[in-house]
Amino acid sequence: MKPDDREYILGFTAGFEEAQDQAEAEIARLREAVMPAVASLAAAISLLERSPKTGAASSKMFDIMLNDYGKALDTARAALKPDTGEMP
Repeated sequence: MKPDDREYILGFTAGFEEAQDQAEAEIARLREAVMPAVASLAAAISLLERSPKTGAASSKMFDIMLNDYGKALDTARAALKPDTGEMP
């Protein structure tokens, strides 16, 4: 390996580590922002499930809305799971 090659590899590695650090910081920032929203969605779903179904034009529409909210919550929870996609 020539000295120039070693410097190139070291520079590339340092750039990769910096990009990885930035990506990890962005993931942490997004998790912090999304976690309260997921918790609020879970609480709202729970409240709606236990409430009289008067918030929609029909019971079927209300059930469809709750189903959609549940799917959105499941998707968000899966996305927030560390590494494996599973929530702690």
